[in-house]
Amino acid sequence: MRPGTWCWLAGAAFGVVAIAHAVRAILGVQVLVGGLEIPVWVSWPGAAGAGALSAMGIAAARRGRAG
Repeated sequence: MRPGTWCWLAGAAFGVVAIAHAVRAILGVQVLVGGLEIPVWVSWPGAAGAGALSAMGIAAARRGRAG
């Protein structure tokens, strides 16, 4: 896979994760992992981090660089 394609794919995947975190935080959806409830506030930094990674991946793909 070419580096530019990889960056677009990674950017899109992180974008989906960022949107999912934001939707969970806004709607207050409960998440259980192994019987442990994950607090809703965890989704706010998750959305910010995934959104930043998405933006970096897409920006790298647009510049034609990987890394």
